[in-house]
Amino acid sequence: MILDTLQNQKLDKYYKGNDISNSLKSIIHVINTPTYLIQLPNKVWALIKQFMIYGKDKCILATKFYQSKEPYIIQQGKFITFPYIFNNTTLIKLSLRRNQITDISVLGNALNTNSTLTSLGLVENKITDITALGNALKTNSTLTKLYLSKNEISDITALGNALNTNTALSELYLSHNQITDITALGNALNTNSTLTVLNINDNQITDITALGNALNANSTLTELSLHRNQIADIIALGNALNTNSTLTTLWLWKNQITDITVLGNALNTNSTLTKLYLGGNQITDITELANALKTNSTLNSLSLGENQFTDITALANALKTNSTLNYLNLKDSRFVSHDDKILLRQEWEMRWYNFSTSRVGLPL
Repeated sequence: MILDTLQNQKLDKYYKGNDISNSLKSIIHVINTPTYLIQLPNKVWALIKQFMIYGKDKCILATKFYQSKEPYIIQQGKFITFPYIFNNTTLIKLSLRRNQITDISVLGNALNTNSTLTSLGLVENKITDITALGNALKTNSTLTKLYLSKNEISDITALGNALNTNTALSELYLSHNQITDITALGNALNTNSTLTVLNINDNQITDITALGNALNANSTLTELSLHRNQIADIIALGNALNTNSTLTTLWLWKNQITDITVLGNALNTNSTLTKLYLGGNQITDITELANALKTNSTLNSLSLGENQFTDITALANALKTNSTLNYLNLKDSRFVSHDDKILLRQEWEMRWYNFSTSRVGLPL
């Protein structure tokens, strides 16, 4: 490759200086003519063009990158790569679990032009800022699975905004972070038509109104996990289930829910939900939910343990006609009398003979 001296004075000065490592200098051949003929392996030349290396630290960094078997390195919590290299690989799945990563801005920028990566795992790091990643997802058309659980993320606005236009992402995992506001994410689900799995459990979420309202229009989400948050009001979510025809699994256990009347009403008409987990809340009355089970023909798993209701008569009665429920969890229902538990178990066992349903236990 011919380098014009005037246009490459900095590189020329660097080569002649003392900062360059001998190993790097040994692979550069200079012919002392009016122009310099420098022969570099393509990867090294790409590094020089990207870095424009001058300092010793950057030279060491370049050496590490050159020696890496991967199209990236992780240095002091930063993910470092170059789009020219990262996007010229056949990398499909990338997992960077437990790498103490704090800065993924470079990775986010690389995804603006990447066209091969389909699965990205960043679980158990120390990431707080996902702005660059969110911005990249506005145009990225190949990434389908994104794992961001167990970080220190609090603001997911950029991700929510991205889902307004993103047409590729199908699974998003955000559990065990510090998220409080999911408004932007919820609003995006009004129009998003690709996301099927959303996991945002173990955060600090209180308001799911936007998310609930979105499920009136959303026709792709099948699994929603909201357990271990601080949710009390599920009216918008329950109302949406009256008409929603795609959600099959709903996790709401370990929240602060007391009233599930709206969920019971929804199950009178809903014909897609198969799994509903409500254990570990503060529910006092399950009458409406139990009555809905008399006619509901799709729900097969129901968890109600660790709540505060006392009357399970309606539930026992529902089991006389319900033929689809094959898992019912009432574990640690300490406010239910022993006699009522016996009655319920008798009805459950009777279903085995009446409907030949799977005897998948009745934890009491």
